[in-house]
Formats: sequence, structure tokens, C-alpha cells
Amino acid sequence: MKSLTPQTLIECAAAYNRPVLLLEVEWTDILTGRYSQRPVTIDGTSYAGIILAISPISASFKNPSAEYEPVTVALAPEESLLERVTASIPEGKPARVRLFFEPLTAADVVDLFSGHIEKAQLRDDRIELIIEPLFGRYDRALPEMLVSAANFPAAHPDDVGRPVPLIFGQVPRVPAVRAKVGRSTSLRGSILSADTTIEVDDTSGFPDAGTLLIEDEQITYSGRSETVFTGCTRGANGTEAAEHLNRADVIEYMTDHIYLVACHACKSIESVRVAGVPVDAGSCAIDCNNTALLPGAALATITFTNRPKVRRYSRASRFLEMQFDETAAGNEALDPEHCYYTTLEGFATLVARISGAAGNDSLRIRQTTDMSPNADARGEILKAFLVVEHFESTAFADDYLSVTVAAQTFRLAGPGEEDVAGGGGEVDVDHGHAHSITGEHTHSMVVKKEALFTNTVAQTGGTTGSWAELNDIAGNNLDRSGYTTTASTDRNLICTLAATTSKGSVQRIQFCCRRGESGMVGSFVLRFYHNGVQAKQYTVSGSSTPETWKSGWETISGLNWEDLENSNTYIAIIPLGTGLIRLFGVWYELEYLEQPIEYEGPGTKDSADVGAYAAAHHHVINEEPISSTSVVEAVDITDLVANDWGWFTGREISVDYNVAGADDGVLGYILHVFFEVEYAPLEEIISDDVTCTVQGIESSGDGTGELLENPADVIRHILVDVLGLSEAAHIDSASFAEARSSLQAAGAAFAFSLCERISAARLLFELAEQARSRLAFNGRFSLFYRAESLENPVRVIAPAHRAAASVRLEHAGVSAIRNMLTGYHSRDYSRKGTLADRYAGIVQVADGESRESFGARAKVHEFFALRDASYVQSLLQFFLGRHSIPRRRYRWTSFLRDLNLERGDVAEITDLEKGLLKVKGELIETAFVSGRTDRRELDAIGFCAELERYEYFWTGSGATFIKLDEQNFYFVIRGLLAACLSIDGRLYLKGFVVGDQELPPAAGYPILYDGARECIAFALSDGTRVMEFDEKGNLLVPSDILGDQALAFSGAEDAIEADAEKVWFNIGSTRAAEATAGGYLRLPRDVVEDCGWEEII
Repeated sequence: MKSLTPQTLIECAAAYNRPVLLLEVEWTDILTGRYSQRPVTIDGTSYAGIILAISPISASFKNPSAEYEPVTVALAPEESLLERVTASIPEGKPARVRLFFEPLTAADVVDLFSGHIEKAQLRDDRIELIIEPLFGRYDRALPEMLVSAANFPAAHPDDVGRPVPLIFGQVPRVPAVRAKVGRSTSLRGSILSADTTIEVDDTSGFPDAGTLLIEDEQITYSGRSETVFTGCTRGANGTEAAEHLNRADVIEYMTDHIYLVACHACKSIESVRVAGVPVDAGSCAIDCNNTALLPGAALATITFTNRPKVRRYSRASRFLEMQFDETAAGNEALDPEHCYYTTLEGFATLVARISGAAGNDSLRIRQTTDMSPNADARGEILKAFLVVEHFESTAFADDYLSVTVAAQTFRLAGPGEEDVAGGGGEVDVDHGHAHSITGEHTHSMVVKKEALFTNTVAQTGGTTGSWAELNDIAGNNLDRSGYTTTASTDRNLICTLAATTSKGSVQRIQFCCRRGESGMVGSFVLRFYHNGVQAKQYTVSGSSTPETWKSGWETISGLNWEDLENSNTYIAIIPLGTGLIRLFGVWYELEYLEQPIEYEGPGTKDSADVGAYAAAHHHVINEEPISSTSVVEAVDITDLVANDWGWFTGREISVDYNVAGADDGVLGYILHVFFEVEYAPLEEIISDDVTCTVQGIESSGDGTGELLENPADVIRHILVDVLGLSEAAHIDSASFAEARSSLQAAGAAFAFSLCERISAARLLFELAEQARSRLAFNGRFSLFYRAESLENPVRVIAPAHRAAASVRLEHAGVSAIRNMLTGYHSRDYSRKGTLADRYAGIVQVADGESRESFGARAKVHEFFALRDASYVQSLLQFFLGRHSIPRRRYRWTSFLRDLNLERGDVAEITDLEKGLLKVKGELIETAFVSGRTDRRELDAIGFCAELERYEYFWTGSGATFIKLDEQNFYFVIRGLLAACLSIDGRLYLKGFVVGDQELPPAAGYPILYDGARECIAFALSDGTRVMEFDEKGNLLVPSDILGDQALAFSGAEDAIEADAEKVWFNIGSTRAAEATAGGYLRLPRDVVEDCGWEEII
């Protein structure tokens, strides 16, 4: 604190009405201790003058963990105070520090600090009370509710100690906490249906008597040891006793498996999944406001009557060899049944035969088994082949064999020299074999592309055109009207896609539409929303002729087939302008892996597989064994089958002898014909991995109110409803309301699950940052939204306001620069790993100019509460604008006249010595420093303001510059204001106007500082100097001044520019003045005034 002279002390004391510090301590509900620096009485209430000293009271946006440092108050050991401190426990008592100005009233008392006594210390000559800030009493780890054996005795052991989530906004894939689940173990050895003792790995956690579930059989037991259940009754509760294999799951049978979603009531719970697979409707009960599970608590829960289970296609495929059943009409082959009945007598010596002779050139057979029943349970068809094993009596010259199925004909390859009867080659196929390929190997994935058309269309607003006609693009039918709209209808057109099959992992996606027709030239925006979050946006121009538009292939993190079944994944069409739009089709094109991942399992059968197998086997043609080989060909019919098991029922095929010219006279032998199908069987999965989409906390608290998404509402809810602060006493409602309005206009919305514990102070700081806001606690919590530019200063800080105060200008430095920012958003709570694994969205911004000047300086932001990519983009751009150049801070200490400034306030600062003229700054720190009159010190308050980023139009040596604001040009020489040019055409000068002055040439244009003449000079592009302002405020021109000119605006805004004829001054889009080559100064008004600067600054 700066020491002052006695005269200054007297003047300040009079101006400040004799300030005095107060301390109030609530010793009991009815007794409050009141102490002050000197004895005072305020509206009849007396304060004992025993305060000796008080430590500085500071607050800073830069310290999120503790809004205030503890404050120490030293008091004289007055008898009643000493008795109070020694006879009772002072710790925890509420206390507050206040400031009063004599001889005002109690209404004028200023609160400086609120808290509670952390510790009392008795010294030889004083009593010290250390007071912690008020928020320290409320700060604690969140979420508060933990799973314990006391409140959830049947919880899964791995979830004991786990927090129950606190959820705001709409969040997908929220993992549920296992609050009541049956214990599980595995069989140690297979059991028969009559066994009454069951050995398992471990019975820990199971009741001493109860019911087990193994597959579909319920088994009661009356006792257990460490690894054995005894007294078992098989087939209990109407189930059937059965054999069970080693390692089968053994589960404690329960009728209510309960999973906790949130530690509060929720607005909704949807899209429940088990092991990532959607559950069947009705398989679980959702309660968004469960008040029965835990007394005194409202919870959001999901309850399953059995252990959660779902069905999905297995990642390990299986094979089915499907034989033909009968000869079809039109068959001309000899012994046709011998190509499909492997059990016929004489099968090893007889084969089906065709030739080029009329009446013997076609083998026709049919498969009659109905494969439709239980097709869903059987699984998804991955690959399908029609396999034909054949050989010929001799090599073909021109003829050939072919096979026809479903009107598709495939030519069969002819044999080589070794593949004919008696050819001397190795015998390779046993006629009685089954053509299955066995063995484990790594299955390589195949990338495929597929166009998928929308089959469900939803819209808002009126209807023009027919939605049933929208996707006729599938048949290129443009004769229908399609869908027509204009921007005047002001609607979004949304189409959703439901995936019909579970295929492999999605690699890339392309967005497509067919639009245009004569007169239909309107453009529109096409947006793609992934799980409710905008992922892509394109502007599609209009077309007067039908054209297909495609976005190009895109990669979208986290996109999978299951998302396409989600109504929150869709395309939105937003018309632009007033032109007409006609759409004939909207669709996706997807590139995907044929299988989800590489896995160990049976391989896909193809021609190479079958050929390799055939090479290891033999067969006999006639009674006399002769050496022969056959050709095994597998025709890929996967696209024909189209995952339809019913396709095979009644399916006929023909193997035909084709005569190309003259009959070659070759006999064709057909050994074996069958369908080979690779499929992914539908498997049942029992899992405790339960996730869901949650709409979290809402305004009413019982699940029926408005969803809390606005960041201001979320932060206020945490402070009041979660931490228990008083709305009236501790919340600045006006600042929260103002911030809420700004955040709503900016499109800010929170959506997050707090599933890991974090201190409330840290959480609030991070949420405020993601809301582009600052949270302050000056006795009450205030929230300040950080606008693009600072406006409406609450105080004007001029040099006269800083008398007898310390001032300094600070630079944050290069180390604080951040010019490459990365923001991760849209947290996926079902995934772990790196940031890229845990977040579905990423946004990056950079400042190239800053990188060139200061090097690459990167920072990564983890926006766990945000899911909107466009808002994250704007937030990062805001941070980039604040941190891509060295920041400047203005720190000063002033006396009590500035006490009404708080953090978040905007001050307008003028300090010509520091080169600051009407610069705006946001207060980020405040500190109250109590004075000591016996040491000739006064109570003061310190401020630190972070200055808004701004640029000078020109700078010369020292602190010489020209500064522009919304109304004026300012001309400053070495910290002295020489002239001011107003937007209304007034020219203010500090000195006198001097005309008809000979001016030297200029070294540059349009403006420069002439150190020799101590002036600011203005010149044309050819170097002709037309005007000067010197440090005394004189205006020097070579000719007379001409005023009252109508000036037309031209050129750039906010600029001083010049050409060969004039120098012009623009303020915004208004021409303020011109200086011409003849030395004339042209103004809109004839006003050149000699004046002081008080009213300008």
C-alpha cells in the first residue's frame, strides 16, 4: 500500500466519509458479535473498536478452485471476545467482513467477504480468526450418491463405490449402474439332467439357498459350499431339466434386475441396449422417477424381469450345404438323381450325364425344402454359392457347359488336359464326399459399396407433392411430381433410414439427391444429423433440369448400422431463398466392410477354397478305377439370394450343354450340385452392459418439466438444487438471466453425464468455460457471458481517477499464446481409451498469421458438456481471437471511490502515458486492501483488467499513434492529444489554426510521423504533404481551409486512405473530412475549434 502525505490523508478521508471495517460473527442463533476498526454505532447498533488488522481480500477468475483466499482478521484480546473464543468452539461459526462509511446508515454498508471461521488462534497480543470463504462450505465432490452395500445390497461387486450419474440435456449411450443383479459363475464340467449337485467356479455372493438359471432351466438348491451347489431340484418352476455343457453360465435367478440410470428423476429414457444391441419392446420397465427403490431419493431406473439378454448375429460364421431334392420338369440328363443323392446305391459308380445330342443336353433339378420357418433365428446370409462339380470325357473344342439359376446364366470353365477321363492326372475328388470347408483361419474383410434409399419420411409444415413419390429415383422414374417446396413454407424436410440388415462396419458415407426440373431453380441446405448432433452440412444449388447431386465420400466418426435405425440420425432439407425446389430422391450411399472386424472363424467358401479341398480327394468313375480329375466351380449368387432364406424354396437350376457350332461329341458328367451358404447365426447374449439415451434433469424435479439444457440453467441448478446454496442470498439472478438470454441466442446447450467424481468448484469452472462465460463469487454467484467485443462500460477510468494510485501495463507474453486449437465434443460414455476413442466429434481451428509470427502453439480442449459441432466451432474461434496474440492487462490500485467495480465489469481506460485511449477492459481480478490510519495508509482496491484486442492504424516512435473509435479520430504525439476529428465534421484542436504554411515533401503516405518537425504528416500517393498536426495542436496547411463541403463516402470503412489528389478520413461508413492536394481541408461543417480535452476524453 502506498504511503500518503498528511494533506492527502485529510483530503481522502473527507471525500470517502471516513471508511471503517466491520466484522460480524454469529456466535449463536441469538447472539452476534460485532467488531470494527474503531468504535462506531450504526442505526443504534454498536460495534466494539478492536480490529487491529485484516489481510487482503482478493478474487480472481484465474483461480477456479477457491474463489477467495482465506481472510485473517486480527482483534485485540477484549475480555468478552476472549471468553467467547476459549469457552466455546468458534470453528464453523458464520462470519462476514463489511465496510461502512461514517456518518451514513446501515443501508450503505458494503459486504466484502462472507464465510465461516476455519480456525481461531490466540497470540500474546491478539486473537486471529481465519475465515474460509462461504463457498468452501458447499464445495464437495459430485455426484454425491455412491453405490454401497448399505443402500444397494445386491449391487454388482464391481459397481460398489461407483457414482450414480448426474445427467443434463439429452445424452446417448449412457451406461447404467448395476444396482440389483444376480450373481453369476460358470459350470466346472458338464451336467446331466438328473444331477442334483452342481460344481461351479465360485459360489461367493450367492444366497445360502435359492434358485439358479442355466440357459432356460431353473434349478432350486438348498445349500452351497465354496464351489458346489447341493440339494438341487432340476426343472423348477415349470422349466425342463436338461443337460448343460462345461463353462455354461450359472446365474442367480431373480425377477427384478435393476439398473440405475441417474441419481435424480429424468425427463425420459429411450433406446435401451444390452451389449450394444437394442432390446425387444416390453423386455424391461423404465421408471424416470423411481421413489420406491431408495427411501428419500428419486432415481431413474431400468428393470428387467430376467437377466438382460438380446439376440444378435454372430461374428463367427457357419456353413450350410443345401442339397437338391428332386428332378425338375424338362430334365434330359441321364441318372439326374445321382448329382444330388449321395446315399443312392451305386452312387460311387454312376453320375448324371449330358451331351450335345438333342434330348440329352440339359440337367434340371429342384430344391424343395422350405427354409423360411425360423429364418430370423437361423441368422443372416453372408455368402451364397451354387457349386457344380463336373468333368468331361474329353476336352471341348468349341462347346461348353453352363449353369442357370434365377434367370442368370454362368459359363462353366472347361477342363484342362489332366481333367478328362483317362487323362492320367491325379484323382482329386471322392464322389461321396461332403464339400464343407473346415478349419480355423483369419478371415480377410472385403469392402463393398451399397446405395440405401430412405423408406420413412417425416416433415413439419404444409405438404406440396407426394412423399410416396420421393424415392422413385430408385427406378429413375422422373415422370411423377416428386416433392416441391419453397422457402415461403419455412419448413424442414426430414427423412430417416431404417437399416434392414446388420452388415459390417461403416467406412464412409455419401449423401445424394435427385433434384431439378424446368423452373425449379431454388437452392437448399442439406444437413446430416448423427445421433441428434449435426455432423455435415452442404449447400445444394438449384437446377433447371433433373440432375443427381452427391456430396462426395465422407468419414464420420462413430457412425454404424445401428445408428441408422435411430430416429435421431437423419437428413434435413432446408430451402434457401424463394426459388422452387423439386426433389425426386434423397438417399445415402455407404461403403462398408463385409464383416465387422477381422476375426478367427470358419472362412468364406469361394472357388479357390473348393479347389484346394478338391485337390486332396479322389473318386472313381467306372467299375474299373481309372485316373481322372473333376472341376469344382462355385458361382457367387449372394446378390440373387439377397439375405432371403425363402429364396431357396422351390428353386430350380439347369446345367446345359451348349453347342457352339458342330457338336464336339463330348460327354459331360455332373457329379454333384448343391447350394453352399455361409451365414451368421443369431446368438443369444446375456450381459450386464446396459446403456440408454437419457433426457436428464428437468425443471420440475419429477420428470414432467422442461429439460435443462441452457448452460445458465444447468449452473444455477448445480449451485442451488445440488449444492444447496440459497437462491435469494447467494445467486445474482439478474446476471444469470442476462447470461441465459445470450447463451440461448448463441445456440449453446449442455448435454453430459457426470459419471466420474469431480469437485464442484472445478466442475463449475469448466462448465462456465464451455459456456463461454465466467463465474464469479463476490458474496453471491454471478455469471457473465463473454461477448465478441466489450460493450457498455460501467466505469470510465480517466487519468484524474487514478490520482495517488499505482498503475502498470502487463503483457501475458508469448508463452500464453494459443494459435492452434482442437476441441473434442460429443462424449461417448460407453467407450474408453484416448480422447479420439471417447469423443465422437472433433473441431480444429488455427490462426495462420499468429503461427507465422510466434510458431505453432497448440491447445486441446475436452468439451465433455457439448454436442453441437457448430457451437464448438464458434467457441474455439472465440478462444482463438483472445489468445492468438500476446494479451495485455492493465493493473492499477485505486481508492474507495472505485469500490463498486467487480469482476466481470467492463471499464473504459484512458492512459496516454501507456498508449491507451478509451480502451475497454474486462475486470478479471479484484483485491480489497485495508489501510492503517496510524501508518498514513488508506483503504484501497486493486483491479486487473484484460484489455480487448485492438489494432492501431499507425504507430510512430514512442507512443505516437492515431486511434479510431465509433465517433472520432484521435491524433496523439508522445502521449499528448493534438487533434480530434469528429464524425459530424467538427475538427477540435488543442492550439491555434495556422494556414498558408510551406510544407516539405513526405517520405511516405498517407500518414507518417515526422520526428524532426515533431508532427503527424498527411501526404498524397505522390509524396506531396498536404497537412500536419504538431504536438501543440496547431494545424498546418499550405493553403486556406475550406469548410462546409458535402462529402460522399467511398473507400474502406474505418480507415485513412490517400490517392494522388486527396487524403480522406472515414469513420465507419461516414466521410468525416478530406485534405486535398491544394492544401484545402474539406469538412461537412465549417467548424475548426480550439478547445481543451476534458469533454473529448
